[in-house]
Amino acid sequence: IGRLFPSLMTAANLDLTEKFSQHSLAEIITPEILRSFLTIEARGEHNFVAEIFQIFCENAKKQLTELRSEIETRDAASVRRRAHSLKGSSANVGLVKLTALLEEMQKSASSDNWIETDLIFASVGEEFELVKRKIQEG
Repeated sequence: IGRLFPSLMTAANLDLTEKFSQHSLAEIITPEILRSFLTIEARGEHNFVAEIFQIFCENAKKQLTELRSEIETRDAASVRRRAHSLKGSSANVGLVKLTALLEEMQKSASSDNWIETDLIFASVGEEFELVKRKIQEG
């Protein structure tokens, strides 16, 4: 974990006296979720934030690979299910923009709008890369 997210190794690395909106993670994670994660770390669950986001990123990467394949084969039901699952995971860790994009993808797949689904998938990929960068910056 330390090599993937070295700046997130402890809650001490996060200036808890700053407003959450000034912290780099607050740009991608809702303040309430970030606050709860940091509270868990402060109670002794060291590396909680890093571990949660390592698990999220590993899972999301696999899910996005599968999602790409399902979009390519125009499997609307599978796209909707996978987008829904990934949307839930994103919401659980407070990633608002990724959550919203995946909800849009569910809707576009439901209406068989594959041009829009392809465009949304590209945006999801960009947002996922941004999330990984912000997490590494901590």
